[in-house]
Amino acid sequence: MEVIAPKPFTYRGGGDKAVLLLHGFTGNTM
Repeated sequence: MEVIAPKPFTYRGGGDKAVLLLHGFTGNTM
């Protein structure tokens, strides 16, 4: 699973929950 996220928030494979959390965090920040 590849998710497009900022450099500091780059997660590749193994971490659906982490990805979701990061997405929510980035969404709230941006």
